[in-house]
Amino acid sequence: MPKKLARENAAYSRVAEFPKPTIAALNGIAFGGGLELAACCDLIVAEAGGSIALPEIKLGVFPGSGGTIRVTRRIGEGRAKQLMFFGEPVPVETALAWGLVNRVAPPGAAVETALTMARELAAGPNVALQLCKQSIAMAFDRPEREAVEATLALSDRAFRTADCAEGVRAFFAKQPPRFQHR
Repeated sequence: MPKKLARENAAYSRVAEFPKPTIAALNGIAFGGGLELAACCDLIVAEAGGSIALPEIKLGVFPGSGGTIRVTRRIGEGRAKQLMFFGEPVPVETALAWGLVNRVAPPGAAVETALTMARELAAGPNVALQLCKQSIAMAFDRPEREAVEATLALSDRAFRTADCAEGVRAFFAKQPPRFQHR
């Protein structure tokens, strides 16, 4: 099993570390590895009436594909312990209140809702979105003062892009921006 988990973790980490925003769409249930994979994404859309769970404890193990880290970072230690120690399903509406899920879509509409969100992000400022994702990640990896200082350098990069110039132009012209898409 360790080789399987090592390969799975390597694949999941590639999703988590992808430089552009990622969105998971959950239809119905997302248990175990499915939820761990979804937690690698920046945003999670879940279908109303669905449920999530990390039931591995009932098999005598625990979530081994990053769920103990990624889910805990999203919902906090207390809720993560409840989810993982008991392994019981949680309605997606509860997962939304906890901050694990970002949006609940009508039944059957999770994929379309995620695609709508993805289209909106794809129309946005590419470089700024990537730099924003990097900046948010620093909130967990560095002391506050160091993270804030590092974000200043990222902000400087964003301010020097054509997308920034277009955003400012559009703001003053009271028009929607037309960002370059690369």
